[in-house]
Amino acid sequence: MHRHDIEDELFYVLDGEVTFTCAGREATFGTGGFAWLPKGLPHRFQISDSGPATMLQITLPAQFEDFARAVGEPAPTPALPEPSVPDVEGLTRIAADFQIEILPPTNSARRAGEAPDHRRKRLQGARQ
Repeated sequence: MHRHDIEDELFYVLDGEVTFTCAGREATFGTGGFAWLPKGLPHRFQISDSGPATMLQITLPAQFEDFARAVGEPAPTPALPEPSVPDVEGLTRIAADFQIEILPPTNSARRAGEAPDHRRKRLQGARQ
């Protein structure tokens, strides 16, 4: 789970199945599905166990590509690398430079995807 102070993230599922969690709401989309994850709200996505997924990600405003460049490394070959264990401490430190918060699993409210109180009230007002 993580939260952006600056960017909204938008995902269009090109292939596969992906579950998105944002502000305590969960939705699963297949090919053609679209998810908007607004700035300020804790969110995550998880690709289904049924197989890989391909998504188009749009992040607004621009700057997320700088974060990806800062935490990534060039691929040694034109193929996906083998999965590896991320350096969570390093990722968290670099994310803070880009006003992105990596939320620890011990924070129960945010782990469950709940919005902070001020955001939750705004969402509840929007539903009425």
